[in-house]
Amino acid sequence: MLRKLPPFWQALMLLAGCALALELAVYPLMPRSLMIQYLVILAVGMLLYYSADEARWQAFLSPLRTLLHSPRLLGLRRLLLVVVPLAGGVASFLLLDPVPQAPTELRQAHPAPPASFSAWGRRIEFEALDNPIRARFSDLWPTDPEGAMEIYSEAVAAGREIYFSNCVFCHGALLDGRGHLGLGLNPPPANFRDLGTIAQLEESYLFWRIATGGPGLPREGAPARSQMPAWHESLEEPQLWQTILYLYDAVGQEPRIWDPARSAVASAIRQRVETERRGLTGEPLYQLYCAACHGEEGLGDGVAADYLYPRPRDFGLGLYKYKSSPGALPPRDEDLLEVIAEGLPGTGMPAWRSLLSEQQIASLVPVLKGFDFVGTWAPADAPDEAFDEQGRYRGDRWLSITEREPVEGRVPYSEASVASGRAVYESACIECHGEQGRGNITSDKPLEDDWGYRVWPRDLTQPGSWRASEGTGSNPRDNTLERLYQRVSIGISGTPMPAHREVEEGNRDPLSLEDRWHVVNYVYSLRHADARLEPDGLLVGARVEESLPLSGDDPRWQQARPLALPLIPNLMQGERLYTPLNRSLVVRALFNEAEVAFLVEWHDRTESRPGSEVAERLQDASLTLYADAVALQFPQNSPASALSRVDLPLLQHGDPGRRSRIWYWNAGQLDPPMPSRLTPLNGRGGQKPKPAAGEDPTLSAQGRWEAGRWQWVVRRSRESLQPGAVSFESERYLPFALATWDGSNGEIGSRHSLTGWHRLWLPEPVSAAYRLVASGAVALGLLLLGWILFARPNRP
Repeated sequence: MLRKLPPFWQALMLLAGCALALELAVYPLMPRSLMIQYLVILAVGMLLYYSADEARWQAFLSPLRTLLHSPRLLGLRRLLLVVVPLAGGVASFLLLDPVPQAPTELRQAHPAPPASFSAWGRRIEFEALDNPIRARFSDLWPTDPEGAMEIYSEAVAAGREIYFSNCVFCHGALLDGRGHLGLGLNPPPANFRDLGTIAQLEESYLFWRIATGGPGLPREGAPARSQMPAWHESLEEPQLWQTILYLYDAVGQEPRIWDPARSAVASAIRQRVETERRGLTGEPLYQLYCAACHGEEGLGDGVAADYLYPRPRDFGLGLYKYKSSPGALPPRDEDLLEVIAEGLPGTGMPAWRSLLSEQQIASLVPVLKGFDFVGTWAPADAPDEAFDEQGRYRGDRWLSITEREPVEGRVPYSEASVASGRAVYESACIECHGEQGRGNITSDKPLEDDWGYRVWPRDLTQPGSWRASEGTGSNPRDNTLERLYQRVSIGISGTPMPAHREVEEGNRDPLSLEDRWHVVNYVYSLRHADARLEPDGLLVGARVEESLPLSGDDPRWQQARPLALPLIPNLMQGERLYTPLNRSLVVRALFNEAEVAFLVEWHDRTESRPGSEVAERLQDASLTLYADAVALQFPQNSPASALSRVDLPLLQHGDPGRRSRIWYWNAGQLDPPMPSRLTPLNGRGGQKPKPAAGEDPTLSAQGRWEAGRWQWVVRRSRESLQPGAVSFESERYLPFALATWDGSNGEIGSRHSLTGWHRLWLPEPVSAAYRLVASGAVALGLLLLGWILFARPNRP
């Protein structure tokens, strides 16, 4: 069909199609300037193609000649003579005040390895690397394949335990790079199931990357962007080889091996493992994929359990948080199937539907029921001999619940319903979830689940933590509201979240049906309270003419565009943080001719200051209470050399060759008394930065906690008054990073959460008079050009 069109219209359609593809189909979305470059190159290429042949060129020009000189199109020419100059002028006016965009930055995903590298206190030659475990079972395979499989299986099992104790948080239980703590990382963690990753690499390459992590990357790999730990600091050499064997085993791939004999053994083992696992169901399937978190006997005590918050489900008591069955009834089979298939966002539970078939997922339901030792799923007439010594039912007549919590009487979502829901919320929910729904307990009573573990109320303003209450399907909002209604009506089993509908006949509902719908509508309204996360966004400052505020409540902050950033727990070095409670923050920037100020806001359920009676009462007995803190970090090198992230210092306090300047603020304590304080630090690599020399009288900060949120404002002169301090120049990309410490979560030192490197841009306004004159000149030029073209006689 495209060939039947005249060449001119062919070119236009091709150009428009490419523009749509670059705009919508290319991920991540490219900057507008780069897209325009591609389209210009394409347009030039098409002009060269059509002009290479005289007949084709004349056919290409034919529609233009018709437009310019046909008497029939006189009205259209007059219209274009008005519209085109006007559109050009408007476009010029807008382009002269562009929206800043983060610079395009490239990195090499698999950079060339070095000839040698340092680890475990010695220098290791890359070419000499060889997996000694693979060498052992490969040499044994020709004479004793069963003995070789035993060595292989033991190594894989050990590697699996190492992976789920150290790597699952970022790379995920599915090994797909979507671990619950790694979703805010940029670049994202490696997807080992992608055929373009480990299947294309040698084991020695993986060993180097795992051993040296982000700090060991060469310049073209952008080490400052990677948060991959240098695992030689905490694991032994054999453990890395075991982990590598597990990675290949778990994803059903084999490494590149140049030795034909070893390659044949690797292929034979892979095929044998594939045959054994093909169509795996029930108990063996559970032990393969689920036991690492939930434990071999389903008690929530797998090797990863102590590193996860919330902890993996303990199936022994038959209690499940998310269900659609009424009251105290066990969950429906459909509830169990949905959680397995769809996972629970924000937790370590992945969506297994991407790996397992519906039949395999269904086969896990009887396994989960079989772990129960309180008779939850056993039929009422089951004989005593049907139970084992632990009280687990060993029959096959499992109880299956069919009743579903009704969702009738729905009140439509509206402003009036939200207002009514606010009143209900204040009477029934505020003690746990706080005044603004941020999960800050106002009753001063610490909460525990039925297993004795400390739990925190849900932060209702963060939809990423709604888990099974987040709706799906063609109408996700309505589905979300229904799920929220079920949570409110049924409660969450095993937690302090109570039911608000009575199921026993004759008893009164704690909340009426109408009130439950009102409060659901109100809770849903809270999900839009904060800006959306931008893992690689640009912070654009807003210029004000008056003095800059030092209070987070100042209305002038609303002039600044908020940038919401994910917080990633420190897993790189030092004492790692596996169970963070703070998952995001919002930052704004204001500036004038002399100063710049930043407002950083993040949700924190408690105001943690040692000696505070409220904080001490709410404190988890297993953790030490420290003061809350926050830090803002800049590179000490110049903005020009920091344009590319390959030149940035490492996030953990920089490195000896690329230092950082850190503004660290601590909330202080009440006993012994210590006021809040702001300390400038120099990061030179290593665990602990050192105080900066001298004082900067222009640097000041103020923090305030209220209703589950910290607001921290820091202000300083734009000019640098200290050696190594950053200068805030206009129209320059200035890198920055942030970190927070939640004192109630035992966070101090390296135990904290942080963002990646981002950019600050302080724009200089373009005068309206200049924009008007320039756009007017463009419009006039287009008008004259059109007049000349339309008035020119038609020449062959």
